[in-house]
Amino acid sequence: MPKSWDEFEDISADIIKKFWRSDYITRNGRSGQRQNGVDIFGKPSKFKGDYCGVQCKNKNMTITEIKEEIIKAENFKPSLKEFIFSIGSERDVGLQEEIRILDSERIKEDKFSVQALFWEDICLILSEYPDLMEKHFPQFIEKQSSLKSIVQKIMDSSVSDWLFDDEEGTYTFKKDTGLTIKRDESENERGFDEEWVKRFPDPKAYVSYHKIFYNSSLIKKIFLVAVDGYRMYIPLPKINNLTINKFQYQIGRIINDSYGGSGRGIWNYDSYLSRVGHQNNLRYAKCFRGHFITFPTSFSASEKQFHNKAACPSLFDSTPDA
Repeated sequence: MPKSWDEFEDISADIIKKFWRSDYITRNGRSGQRQNGVDIFGKPSKFKGDYCGVQCKNKNMTITEIKEEIIKAENFKPSLKEFIFSIGSERDVGLQEEIRILDSERIKEDKFSVQALFWEDICLILSEYPDLMEKHFPQFIEKQSSLKSIVQKIMDSSVSDWLFDDEEGTYTFKKDTGLTIKRDESENERGFDEEWVKRFPDPKAYVSYHKIFYNSSLIKKIFLVAVDGYRMYIPLPKINNLTINKFQYQIGRIINDSYGGSGRGIWNYDSYLSRVGHQNNLRYAKCFRGHFITFPTSFSASEKQFHNKAACPSLFDSTPDA
């Protein structure tokens, strides 16, 4: 349970906003001012514009204390439609019964209703909202920053989940802005010469590194090849079977398709991959979402330097090939 009254009121304000399904939730005045028994007020969507109030008590309460606070709340202007007690103690069956009886009597008299949320009720509401749990009780939230979880976020994403900044060369994951893919300008522009890149109208190709960051920490460096006048970025195939795996395919898809409308996006990623191979010199790999990615089956000695582990470490080896 919260140790301070301020902390308890912070939690209460956040869960009441969710409970009332309303963004209009306000603290009533400041410490030392007369509040008429109301710590928080707002307009729950279910009451269509009527005001409701909350009294926060980070302690055990009796029915006598509750009645005293109700008398104060009756002086709140405009009149309340509902009055909730946010109580920082365990449920008490006797007090719950007395509150129900009191609420029923008040409704018959056309007075505002009275409800109570005990600490267990507050915790149940909090558990439904990871953002509130992370805010108030981060020690109970499993940190999702492992390599495996980052890879999974990328694999589960769609192109529309990424926001591309051409000026910065950065792709930001909208659902978790700590996850970004950034173009590394310092290592780009180096020529790349392999036979398969010559199968495009513009035969020149260039090394293109992109880096994956999570909360500014470098997670992985990705090797791609900019082909056909930078119209497409092709993930570098593995030397052992000359294929790309599912993760490489997904990275290429994000980088190429997120660019849409600025030149490269008008070209089809899959069609470029299919054009990489030559009819009589191919090895096929069934890849992401059933696509067949093709690459040449032979490389010259000079070409293999780009696939050497020392120059290009294997990327996400834990990600299985399709």
